[in-house]
Amino acid sequence: MDPLGPVALRVRAGLAWRSVRRATLDARTAEYADGLLETGCRPGDALALDEAREGEVLAVVRAALAAGLAVHLGRAEPPFAAAFAGDPARAAELARLAGLDPVRVPVPTARDHGTSLERLAAHGVLRAARATGPAPAPDPSRPALASPGGAVLTSAELAAGVRALREVGDLLRPETTLLIATPLERPWLVALALAALETGTVVALGRIADAEELGPDVVVTTRAAVEALADGMDEPGRRARARSLRVQRGDAERPSRLAELARRLGRGRAVRPARCLVVADGALSRDLCTDLHVSGTTVLHAAADDRAAAPLLLNRPHRYRFDALGLPLPEHRAGATDGALVVEGPAVAGGRLEGALAVRPGPDGFLLPAEPLR
Repeated sequence: MDPLGPVALRVRAGLAWRSVRRATLDARTAEYADGLLETGCRPGDALALDEAREGEVLAVVRAALAAGLAVHLGRAEPPFAAAFAGDPARAAELARLAGLDPVRVPVPTARDHGTSLERLAAHGVLRAARATGPAPAPDPSRPALASPGGAVLTSAELAAGVRALREVGDLLRPETTLLIATPLERPWLVALALAALETGTVVALGRIADAEELGPDVVVTTRAAVEALADGMDEPGRRARARSLRVQRGDAERPSRLAELARRLGRGRAVRPARCLVVADGALSRDLCTDLHVSGTTVLHAAADDRAAAPLLLNRPHRYRFDALGLPLPEHRAGATDGALVVEGPAVAGGRLEGALAVRPGPDGFLLPAEPLR
């Protein structure tokens, strides 16, 4: 057992990555929560996130939720009580939008003597300090997340999304790494990061190019990013099935395109690529899915909507179809009504969502896109 405790985050530090231990993350989260209350934020106030691509933002999100604030995802727009931006220039712009010029560093709490509050103020905006009130009582009906499209999810719905993602078999493994290679701007991404932290999975926020260095077990990214990796490689995707059969027969020479995909999707200096690749903004072609699968990476298509704190549908690491959008998550039900997806469950805003996608039923409970994948 590591005497320093388990690692919770991998955070970009210049050109390298540093590890943040769970004890450090928990302490920083508590300091930030105290700081937000110290500066006058109250339950129901808005904390705006802006270009959330760094691990530090997860401590801020956890602190805001603990303090009862509603976290507004996407580009920060006033009014807000506090804001977080990784770019100092954007932080200064947020200060101007909030009418705070210059940014006022709040009165420190007794616990941290101002250290974490100065760090928080350096990244974003906090309004003028006033006396700290009592810690907010838990309220499952309190707004927790607001999406860029304006959908608002409650604390109970976010907790249900985290719980459902934790229960997806073999997606999140303790002491492995989850790389979220897209900004933390969607409710289900926040829920996934929180679920990973609860299961002991190390979380890194970055770009898909970081996979080769980090060697993640699971990568969450966009369709465009995966297709960009495959562009310009030496064999067309239409020959993937034939090459798959050659590899299965044990041919000594692996196709170079597969080796290149494996290298770029992580563990380039080790043995194998990322175990799973989660894509929620569009379906990859069957040929590309086969390429990735043969190289060791299983594509898990998902269907996501900002009105839910978890994917509406998600393939499983050991139960998937490349032509499917996936299966409903634990505690949820999904089906097709007049060609439209209907999902019911505790992680969906209001408990029911209709018409998010055009789908058709598939075998074994899978739901497929209305138009077959090519």
